[in-house]
Amino acid sequence: MPEKIIVAGAGHGGLCAAIHLAKAGYDVTVYEKNDRENMGYDWRDFVDVSTFSSAGLDEPDCNVDYFYDTAFFGPGKDIKLVHNFAPDSPCVSIERKDVLNHLLSAAEKSGVKLVFGVNVIRAVIEDNKVAGLEIAYPDISEIVYGDLVIDSAGADSPVRKSLPESSGIQREFQDSEIFTAYRAIFKRKSGYFTSPKYSIFFYHCGRKGMDWLITENDCVDVLVGNFGKLTQKDIDEALSDFKKDFDCLSDNLLRGGKICRIPVRKALGKFVCSGYAAVGDSAAMVEPLSGSGMTISMRAGKILAETVINIGDGDFSEESLKKYENEYFKKIGNSRKKSDAEKNFLLNAGAELFDKMLHRGILTQKDFGGGEYTFKETLRRVFGFIRTPSVIPKAVRLLIDYKNAK
Repeated sequence: MPEKIIVAGAGHGGLCAAIHLAKAGYDVTVYEKNDRENMGYDWRDFVDVSTFSSAGLDEPDCNVDYFYDTAFFGPGKDIKLVHNFAPDSPCVSIERKDVLNHLLSAAEKSGVKLVFGVNVIRAVIEDNKVAGLEIAYPDISEIVYGDLVIDSAGADSPVRKSLPESSGIQREFQDSEIFTAYRAIFKRKSGYFTSPKYSIFFYHCGRKGMDWLITENDCVDVLVGNFGKLTQKDIDEALSDFKKDFDCLSDNLLRGGKICRIPVRKALGKFVCSGYAAVGDSAAMVEPLSGSGMTISMRAGKILAETVINIGDGDFSEESLKKYENEYFKKIGNSRKKSDAEKNFLLNAGAELFDKMLHRGILTQKDFGGGEYTFKETLRRVFGFIRTPSVIPKAVRLLIDYKNAK
């Protein structure tokens, strides 16, 4: 009898793992709280074109758009740093629902059993091992057992939160590790386009977060985000401020308008224990600066499936699953540690100091868009540091974090 794999949540990484495992002959069931029709965020996001091939999957047959040149603004909005993407940039914009529907269809074709409208309550622990899940239908709850539980239930996963302390896995994320974002698509009024179309604002309205506004032919894509809590007052204030600067933004909401919670940190240092493996947002597998996680999660799902298949004998002990953890860090996770240090540096700078760093050339377009500094630019940054002594302790802390990350 094939080993039984239970997947909590139909996230990108969990579905990718489920597809590969079902193809290899495992008995795989995915339990998802939403209905099939309500799956996925109702907006576009950016992914690398190699995402699907690197995850061992076919590319979806859906509409894609190419990445936009991007403008970055500080709290004062008086300095505009523009990064121009090359015409052959590997980044494309794609509807998240299209991606998820593609993965769900591939899962069904592979033999994965998809169960929708089921709440996952907690992990079931027996003999110091994750042995299954407690799940709840609208009128009844039950225990389902499996040889391995894959946690793909997101940043607030009830599975991870219910693990025993002895597992050594961080069960709760701190506020500074969660980006709470409001995302909405509004009808575009007749008016100018932003130039470039994609504008990102740090410490917008003095808030410790990042907002953006993207103008399209018929709509305006708005994100309002904060590290930790995000209130309706924060959202209203940001939208009102955007309307002062961009007469193309209307009050006519086309879609979206929801709040989501995204981990913005390096991956958990430990995300496996006996009978359990986390993937995607459950393990904070994201780009620490942006929170983007589709590509990383899907690649991690493939690594997890390969590890399980290579184990072969159903020994899903922590020692066996540790190979998945090690491969993830070797191929993906270690390269994100420096980005996590940079995120913490920018987050802890504060609005006033952030603006000073922009004005004095300490932060430039190359810090946001990439590129090597010339000798002249490096000298300008050094003089900027000398003129801004309050940033020196934070910069030293950043260098220490870089050294630790390495």
